[in-house]
Formats: sequence, structure tokens, C-alpha cells
Amino acid sequence: MCSSDLGVLGSQDGVDLEVRQCWKYMRVMQKLIEVGATAHILVVCPAAASGAMVAGASKAVAMEEAALQVQRIFLTPARLADATEKMKELVVLAAHHQRESDLWIQDDSLSGAVFTQRIEPMTAPSSKMPCVPKVSADGKEAAYVLTGATGGLGKAVVEWMLRDQGLAPHQLVLLRRSGSTPLTGSLAKCRVVEVSRLDGQEELVGSALAHVQNVLGVFHLAGVLDDGILGGMTEDRVRKVAQPKCGGLASLMHAAKALRWPLKWILEIGRAHV
Repeated sequence: MCSSDLGVLGSQDGVDLEVRQCWKYMRVMQKLIEVGATAHILVVCPAAASGAMVAGASKAVAMEEAALQVQRIFLTPARLADATEKMKELVVLAAHHQRESDLWIQDDSLSGAVFTQRIEPMTAPSSKMPCVPKVSADGKEAAYVLTGATGGLGKAVVEWMLRDQGLAPHQLVLLRRSGSTPLTGSLAKCRVVEVSRLDGQEELVGSALAHVQNVLGVFHLAGVLDDGILGGMTEDRVRKVAQPKCGGLASLMHAAKALRWPLKWILEIGRAHV
């Protein structure tokens, strides 16, 4: 089964396509579970952000149902386009690396090196160099936009940026829904932009974000939690979780481009599980 190469980051339509595709995959898995099937499932994915919801759902399947063994193969867009014609070669490749859950193929000929995921130790961050710069390379004061900053994780990130990274409160812009509860403590000292929907692309562009200069980074922490087993999932539940994360991310990237922020990165963290 091949996941689509349609992008999740370009528009709301892209998010809708990802949700529908993910639900179709989950529905097939539900049917297999209902009939008590034992299967080795090969999920062919683009080596990109698109298809990520199917890839994530396939990991949940493997953890919940021991009878369903799942492998993911990530291909370049060029190879993904004719993946169905190369399915025999992909099946052989997966069988050769049957102990690996994830395979990355960079060679379009499928004959090159196969990359697998490994956890490696990281060097400790430098205590002399900040993780989050106060200024950009041209010396201008930096700004950072955060969503979901009022949650437990968000508050910890804000405190870390103020206390450990030495940023001033006005450098942090908290993007939140209109009518949210009043802010207290360190959060109350930060700049605030309120919108009716975080996933409204044009609303973000037309909001007070337009007056924020030199945004170097975005922390997308907002999300909705709706845990449950695969058998109890519905398309509405999948969409409920995906919209604030995927839809919100698409809107933030649209705003960053429209407002010409000199972004260095967007970091999306937090739980948004089904």
C-alpha cells in the first residue's frame, strides 16, 4: 500500500487529503483486526512531510496488534511515482531487512545503500552558546512565535527561553485563541496575538502577527489529545486531532511566507495522538 505524495503543508486541502488517506489506511487495518488476520504489511511512503499521518498510524498498528507486522519504506518522489511497478523489488528488499521497521532508500535504482533508523548518543549542548539566539545574523533583535504556550509543556518552554536562554518577554509572541483565559506569571509579560482559529491561514496573515518583525523561529505546541485504540477510531476523531497540529502548521507556514519572516526553523512538539 502506497501513501500519497500530496503535501500536507501547502493548504487546508492538503490537510484534508492527509486525514482522508490516514483514515482509509486505518479502516483497512480495522477490517484486518475484525477478521483476525495475520499479515505482513508493507507501507511505501514519500521521504517527505506528506504521508506522515499514514506512517504514524502504521506505527500504532504494529504496537497494538502483534498479528500485524508493519514495515515502512521511504522513497524519493521520483521512485514513489512508479512504486506499484516496482512492488516486487520492494517486497524482496523488505524481506531482506525483515528485522527493520523503517527503511530509507535514496537511490532511485533501488540497488544502492539502505538506511535504517538508529538512536545515537548526542553531545551535550554548549553552556557558552545559546540554543535560541537573541539576535539575528544582522544584529536585529529576534522574535519567536509560540502556540499552545499555556499548557504544561508550553509554560516550561517559555520559562526555559526566558530563564536559560536570556530572552526578554517581549521577544516571545504567544499566538492563542480569542477569549482564552487570562495569562499569569511570566506568560503575562509576553506579547500576545489572539485569533479565532489557529488554522485560519488568512486570519493569521491579517492579525497582529503582521506587525511582528524578524521572527526567527516558531514553536508549534498547540494540539488536541484523543487517545484510543485503533478499533475505536473514527474519521472524525482523526480529523479532530490532525486539524490543530497539521492545519495549524500549514497556516503558520503560510503566514511566515506571506509576512516574509526570516525563519530558521519551525519546531512542532507536543502530544497530538489518536
